[in-house]
Amino acid sequence: MRHFFGIPDEEFIRGDVPMTKCEIRKAVMNEARIEEDSIVLDVGAGTGSISIEAALAAPKGHVYAIERFDKGIDLINENMKKFNVNNMTIIKSKAPEGMEELPELDAVIIGGSAGGMTGIMDEAQRLLKVG
Repeated sequence: MRHFFGIPDEEFIRGDVPMTKCEIRKAVMNEARIEEDSIVLDVGAGTGSISIEAALAAPKGHVYAIERFDKGIDLINENMKKFNVNNMTIIKSKAPEGMEELPELDAVIIGGSAGGMTGIMDEAQRLLKVG
């Protein structure tokens, strides 16, 4: 069964942490072509809105959410509980650190790079499955 993206923004617990808006999430998620068993990485996860949508779309897969700020990690945990998501792992790190032990990935979504885009792209290229 195909998952349709676009949880309304107001459904997420947000606080003052930046969040990818619904319209952008829908476009990103459709481009990522997440399948029910996909392994996905969300870099700079913030509130976890992209991670949550990916986890719901991939119930037989797994999502890794890299976030460096405690506020963001707390919100991701709260949103995971709210949406009953348990196929997701939060990694407290500034990417590309935290990516080195990840398994092969089907999709990488970069929401924030904190100036480390070159290193993140290098790691993403190493981790992404061919095809």
